[in-house]
Amino acid sequence: MRSYTEIKEWLEDVQQDELGIRSLNGLYDRAMIQVIRIALKKYPEPPCHFAWFVIGSGGRRELVPTSDQDHGIMYREDGHERYFQQLGQEIADGLHQIGFSYCDGGVMASERAWCRSLNEWQKQLMEWYCSDDITATRHLQMLYDLRIVYGDKSYEQMVKNWTEPQSHEQLEKYICTTTWVKKSMTPLGKLILEKSKYFDFKNAVYVPYINSRRLQKMAGMQQDCKLYDAIMEIRMTEPSFVEIQPSNRKAIKELVKSVRKLHNDVREKIGIGCS
Repeated sequence: MRSYTEIKEWLEDVQQDELGIRSLNGLYDRAMIQVIRIALKKYPEPPCHFAWFVIGSGGRRELVPTSDQDHGIMYREDGHERYFQQLGQEIADGLHQIGFSYCDGGVMASERAWCRSLNEWQKQLMEWYCSDDITATRHLQMLYDLRIVYGDKSYEQMVKNWTEPQSHEQLEKYICTTTWVKKSMTPLGKLILEKSKYFDFKNAVYVPYINSRRLQKMAGMQQDCKLYDAIMEIRMTEPSFVEIQPSNRKAIKELVKSVRKLHNDVREKIGIGCS
């Protein structure tokens, strides 16, 4: 494909709602690689090896049609900030043109904070690792989900090693930034709706589930594939708010209970509780 318009048309020709989450994310990976290849043709040859990565739902291969951008660049040698930040801007613009909205929080390779040399990334990650600031800990958790889509894939394990909790204290930091779970059910078992008949599925089910699943992985615990499949089936069609009907009320309640139980069980098994 020779243009962002061609990539967009190609995506629009695919029946995305008929694909499973894994096939859909394979499709998005191919689209993102095509965007990067087009972007690279607009600039001189890269001055050094680099990698373009995704984090968040992209890093976990859980993008849905309404997902926004979350990505960054790491390059081997210092001193090439201008080139790679301009390339990052071109990639972000290209992704926007094919249908991925810009990240409101600025987590994109077009931003200096997310476009760094390996040396700069290592220094930044060490600063975050030693910091007691909750934002620093959350940034480390975000990068734990990092996945390289284009470029030197050896950087991926390097970053994961830097973000892996190396002590009980660090794991406690990770847990204490994810203890909050949105209240989604009354003591009598009634779902709490945001507006009309809609339920905040993303914050009441998906986000606490992802937080717990990440902690399970860090602690080497086994994960429940059936719960994952049930959550992703809903997220594919209703990524944020689910309209509650008599036909799905029971299933949503069961997911709320399962995620709450998982949330508590993970912390109990690891042996850390936060007030």
